[in-house]
Amino acid sequence: MTNSGRRQIEWDGGKSVERVLSNGKRRFTAAFKAWIVEQCLLPGVSLAGIALANGLNANLVRKWVGKRAIAATVPAQLLPVRIEPNLSAAPQREGGLIEVQIHGARIQLYGDIEAKQLRVVLAALAAQA
Repeated sequence: MTNSGRRQIEWDGGKSVERVLSNGKRRFTAAFKAWIVEQCLLPGVSLAGIALANGLNANLVRKWVGKRAIAATVPAQLLPVRIEPNLSAAPQREGGLIEVQIHGARIQLYGDIEAKQLRVVLAALAAQA
């Protein structure tokens, strides 16, 4: 097969297979996986070409790239809440009013708000922080 002017990128960093299971599946080293994913993220590089050049299934490589993208996501952080008494601007409704502003969105809770339910909501928000 001719190269057709394209550079094939092959692993030359030593051992790529950690072990082979009894069913024939290969377990690859973390360094090899990381290198393959880095090569796939380079601009203008074909994921399928990298997989083929290194004897891998393109779907497996795509799975590795997807896992890295998930691991790289930054978890959402909650912003501090400041409560200011300014009830004149709030609409007059029966019961209580709780207003939370987060990421540019405003959440307003009107009416009789049960403390137990509010604790559950606030605990869920705190767990995401």
